Amino acid sequence: MACPPFFDPYVLTELDHTLPPVHVSGFLTFRLKEPINAIPVLEAAVARLVHLLPFLGGNVASSTRIPGKTNVLEVQPPSESFWSQYPMLAVKKHDLSIDPGLASSVVSDDVSNETFLPIGYEFTGVDPVWRFQANLMLDGVIVSFSLNHQALDGVGAMCVIDAFAKCCQNPNIDAGSLPTSPEKQSKSRTTISDLANVSQTAGASENGSPMEVASHSVDIDELNQNAHSPVSKKLVLNGERIKLLRKTCAEQAQPSDQGTSVSGNTIVTAILWICLIRAQFGPHATAPPPPELSSAAMVSNLRSKIRPALPMTYLGNTVGHAWSSFSVEQVLSSISHLHYDSRAAAYLDPQYMRIVAAAANRLQDAVQSISDHSVRDIISEKNAADDWAAQPTIADLHVSSLRQFDLYALDFGSLLGGVSDFDMPESRFPGLAWVLPSRGKPQFAPWEVRLTLHPEVMERIQKDPLLRWLSSDVMSKL
Repeated sequence: MACPPFFDPYVLTELDHTLPPVHVSGFLTFRLKEPINAIPVLEAAVARLVHLLPFLGGNVASSTRIPGKTNVLEVQPPSESFWSQYPMLAVKKHDLSIDPGLASSVVSDDVSNETFLPIGYEFTGVDPVWRFQANLMLDGVIVSFSLNHQALDGVGAMCVIDAFAKCCQNPNIDAGSLPTSPEKQSKSRTTISDLANVSQTAGASENGSPMEVASHSVDIDELNQNAHSPVSKKLVLNGERIKLLRKTCAEQAQPSDQGTSVSGNTIVTAILWICLIRAQFGPHATAPPPPELSSAAMVSNLRSKIRPALPMTYLGNTVGHAWSSFSVEQVLSSISHLHYDSRAAAYLDPQYMRIVAAAANRLQDAVQSISDHSVRDIISEKNAADDWAAQPTIADLHVSSLRQFDLYALDFGSLLGGVSDFDMPESRFPGLAWVLPSRGKPQFAPWEVRLTLHPEVMERIQKDPLLRWLSSDVMSKL
């Protein structure tokens, strides 16, 4: 890949401009007897991927293509010097093994080691759309990737990984065998922009705005520069017990909610939310007096909400946020009799089930309130603005889910085989959680959640009886 890719520059959509400038990174771990043999396979696969989807090798930079607008962004081909500085695939050798101890320091709990990443956390103003790094270990390869969240969302990232796997299988794969193409991406961007031409009144939906509930603004530059003060932990939750809580929520739903199934993602978000409120503001917390309300936001995939619907293989941002709030005092008082414990809980107090059900039903209402109408409002409001800069806000808890993506079933070819482990470590944004892809059939497999919090809050939340109950008897199944 000596020459940089070429393609026609394109302006990012209105929805892309709602996302802050952050890099999102992930790790694909392959266990191999001869790791060095993987490098030619990876080089050929990445070269083919960029040949067929050249915009992945591009940069996000300022644009002047829309007169009268400021802070507009576009994807443009990289210069030769930039391509040389940030190649599509970097290779680094580490005299380390892929073992549990290493996982804790590289792709797990203390993920601050940028030597394993192709792109650092800080933004420069001209930043790559996507880059890979092959980390050669003594007993395998950890393929890391970093993507620009202003150009792709989580579903888009999973689609790229799918395409990458196909290129690893066959470095001569034809364009029609990939899940998408530049032409299909352009068509979807046009669909989004066309929605801005339909005049809508920006604001709340019929059920109240799901977009701004007890949220607060966030300084992205400060978080990118101070990447290592929070801590990141992977929680593994019992799938059968999550199903039990779903059943409890269905039984306690209001009559108006009957027939609306609360999803597993909603249950997991509710669990984290209630435990976080206790850890932040409970009797052992050192925080200032608690606020009246706590907020939680579930990331919603808008591809199916928009009319006409966008294909699931669209890579760009179609991220909506289902916002909800809960009385902090109501949570604390309802479970004040429960105490933190480092031991696994044998049963769950019924009152805990009730408060989780109440939170889950609130969240599900917020998810249901996002519609084609509210998405058009967002697009139209951004399109009408003179300044397209993102105005990011964040809830106390922000949850994105990749649970349904069948990553562990992907075939990366005869040499690499399947992924032995996948993780998306994050140590910048306290309150951010990723629900990771399922290792088996989603209805049975344990739930893996990557959670970032301040250290003292993380220490308390891990002792919560609800999480202790959900975490028992699951680690041995991974």
